[in-house]
Amino acid sequence: MGKLNMPFLVIGIFLVLLAVGFAIFAIQTSETITETKNLVSTNNTVISDLRTQQLTYQSQQNSQITSLSDQLKQANSQIADLNTQISAANTQITTANSQLTSFKAQLATTTSDEAALKTQISGYAASLTSLQTQIASINSTLTSLQNQIDDLDDSSSSSSTLILSSKSITQDYNEETLLKTFYPDYDGYIRVSGTCDTDTGYIRVVNTTEDTDESYDFTSGDYLDIDILAGTVKIYFGNDETSGTDWDATLTIRYYPD
Repeated sequence: MGKLNMPFLVIGIFLVLLAVGFAIFAIQTSETITETKNLVSTNNTVISDLRTQQLTYQSQQNSQITSLSDQLKQANSQIADLNTQISAANTQITTANSQLTSFKAQLATTTSDEAALKTQISGYAASLTSLQTQIASINSTLTSLQNQIDDLDDSSSSSSTLILSSKSITQDYNEETLLKTFYPDYDGYIRVSGTCDTDTGYIRVVNTTEDTDESYDFTSGDYLDIDILAGTVKIYFGNDETSGTDWDATLTIRYYPD
């Protein structure tokens, strides 16, 4: 009878050991699952923090761009005021020259009167030179501000391509200059920015592949976005002035594919 119970005893012990093994395995599995859940929760927290930091950085960039744009508008307003003063000075010079010619024709002007008029004209010329110096200084400030905005655009618009950076040109009246020839693979648009001291400036875009030729007015300190087609694209800057030389411009062009 004792020999018959021995196999059942062995089987019972085996079953107990098997149950214990399953229990240990279940405990270890539960701990692993808990650790995995904790790791996932930690990763989600890190991802959330990184997204928050990204949104904060983008917000700061947008604030900087807005601030720089406001400074550009203020500088443009100062240039407009100075141009008005230059126009007034030129009018005064013309009037003084007219008076001088008239006095000479009448032979009624004394030498002292003529000297006084020449002194007055010299004063107007000095004022004009001072105003032109101020405009050159403000144009330099505009270029610096534009470069800062372009740098911010570089960090926030990785899909764009800088095809022309702060190129300076000097033209005679009614002259046109080729700025850049490039070969975009995709349709899109270009953004032209910069400064110029002419009120008749324009950007001309020619696509020799699609046989298109369009011109757009350009104002100093502003952005100009122009749609373009893929192919061979030539970009020009020109002016419609009727007299004068040394019309200056400093321009930057960036390409944004669709």
